[in-house]
Amino acid sequence: MLVAFVVLALSLGALMPLVASAARQSVVLQDYARAVTLADSLLAAAGEGEVLRPGVESGREQHLSWRRSVEPEVPPGHPPDARWVPCRVSVEVRWGRGSAARTVKVATLRLGVRE
Repeated sequence: MLVAFVVLALSLGALMPLVASAARQSVVLQDYARAVTLADSLLAAAGEGEVLRPGVESGREQHLSWRRSVEPEVPPGHPPDARWVPCRVSVEVRWGRGSAARTVKVATLRLGVRE
């Protein structure tokens, strides 16, 4: 009986670091999923209900900080007097501190008004 308890104790001692590591990874994956969802929603909302204009916006959502930038991306041969111009919409979401800091970046092209 004593041998069985020793074997059980050694087994549990070996498994505990694995369980703790899995729990930490679960938290990291939840934060990553929240960051991707926020970045996608900010990207989708760019220019919704208003004309897309160049500029930078930033904010916080719970423990996530975000930055959305809109920059003209004029291809060669694009008419210089065109009212509409392609714009690169980029969203960056950050969370964590120090060596645990993480970032998610997404970008797309949309039509915006020439400034």
